[in-house]
Amino acid sequence: ETPAGGRYRMLETVREFGRMRLADAGEEAAALAAQRRWAAAYAWRHGSQLAGRGQFAAIDALGAEEVNLADELRAALADGDRGALVQLLSALGLFWTVRGEHVRLVVLAAAVTEALSDWQPPPELADAARASVMITLSNSLMTTAVSGGELRAILLRLGQVEGGAPELSGLMRVLVAYDPAEADPDVLVGRLERLADGDDRPTALAASQWVCHMRENAADVAGAITAAKRTLALSRDDDGPWTAAIARATLAQLSMHVGDRAAAVEHATAALPVMRRLGAGDDELQLRSLLVLCAIADGRL
Repeated sequence: ETPAGGRYRMLETVREFGRMRLADAGEEAAALAAQRRWAAAYAWRHGSQLAGRGQFAAIDALGAEEVNLADELRAALADGDRGALVQLLSALGLFWTVRGEHVRLVVLAAAVTEALSDWQPPPELADAARASVMITLSNSLMTTAVSGGELRAILLRLGQVEGGAPELSGLMRVLVAYDPAEADPDVLVGRLERLADGDDRPTALAASQWVCHMRENAADVAGAITAAKRTLALSRDDDGPWTAAIARATLAQLSMHVGDRAAAVEHATAALPVMRRLGAGDDELQLRSLLVLCAIADGRL
């Protein structure tokens, strides 16, 4: 029994025996194809709800099948099934990002780049392809992975589709503006600040998140706080609870940097239940540690 309901686990030896019997019966290929179709459809169906009001239910659904879906993702990479790859990666990529498991995407970046470098997706998979590249690129850029430039080139080649999801369009504008080949960080921040000040809310939201990270990395804590507050102000219920929670978690850390423990505790207390509910273990641990340190500083032993 699990939070997702009853689950069935098969011993590896039993799985291997069953796989051999499938092969002996000439049914292995059909069974594997059926499993791949199920995984791609399941990931796409629940992944499409991750950036909206149904975020908690989508996290639960993807979390219940994460191991099976990740197995199919690796298999799709290995056998060149790029249609299934983008459907699985667009869902699992955002799932891992929300849960703070960025390394899961970083280690896949080179293989994803190679798989999608010359692929033109059919129209029905265009958004899945863009979402897969964008989520992988975002995590690569945050960790200065070497594949960032190549992924950005793929994104530019895929282009923008009229009538696409607004949140995808907004993030794409930001990632196109963020050119890792630009040597002057002030130029990059300036581009993103202009997008953050614009009238298109999804674009301004994504740009504000990036400006916050860049300001903090440049030791401009005041500028990072301004960007984080703008991110929080731009957040809506329709974005899902994680968008506001991650902004509050960032504000909690930044407020503590400048000694404003009251604000740090306020933001951390608001963000903590959301991170716990989403299963974002590292973020939850950081917030709990922050609350402990603030309590020690205030003498509340």
